[in-house]
Amino acid sequence: MVMEARSSPTHTDLTPMPTVTRVALGIRDLSGRDETGQAALVTLSLGAHDPDLTSAEILDRRDIDLCDVDLPPRVYHAAKGLAQAAAQALVDQVGLAAARMAGEELDELVTEVRAGGHTIDAVSVAVDESGPDIVKVPLADVLASHTRIHTAENALYRDALATAAADRGAAVFRYPSRSVSDAARTALRLSPDEIGGQLDAWGRRVGRPWRRHHKDAALAAWLALAAGGTRN
Repeated sequence: MVMEARSSPTHTDLTPMPTVTRVALGIRDLSGRDETGQAALVTLSLGAHDPDLTSAEILDRRDIDLCDVDLPPRVYHAAKGLAQAAAQALVDQVGLAAARMAGEELDELVTEVRAGGHTIDAVSVAVDESGPDIVKVPLADVLASHTRIHTAENALYRDALATAAADRGAAVFRYPSRSVSDAARTALRLSPDEIGGQLDAWGRRVGRPWRRHHKDAALAAWLALAAGGTRN
């Protein structure tokens, strides 16, 4: 049964439960003028000893926000032109909010998955491999480059999600943000038609919305299952 979102619970204890399935969560963050600070989450399950990855079932699909309504999601854009101290303070404020909200959203999802008798073993989050680690780039240098501004905003939300997952005991996988489809074809050893057919089947299972970012999140979860991710 596909689970619907409920109200946020208190912090969740992720002590492993006895299970005969592996469960992976795939996350695809969004970017753009109206979508930065949002992400799609798709949860898949597979029998613990099932070698057939096409047997994976979809447990949950949801969209989340990672920035408070009174803060600018495109924080590096907003920080451009501010004094150094003010720019850093704003970035830090949004980063803290993203970390808090990522944790709250994962706690809510984990509680619902546990109610169905499962434990999330692995979480797969995008990473930008096209350049240097943006976290190590001085803020002034980031704000001087439009490309780095976009990269830094993506990294802020992705790292918040990855850290929240790791803090809750899940194995964390990072997948290439620009080539998740290629990575899936290689890891799963399936043709594009086979992968597309499976994505369509999951989409029919959960219903709309089932957009590109939901499919990417599903591929990310599938990659984690293919890697045989287990709890730390």
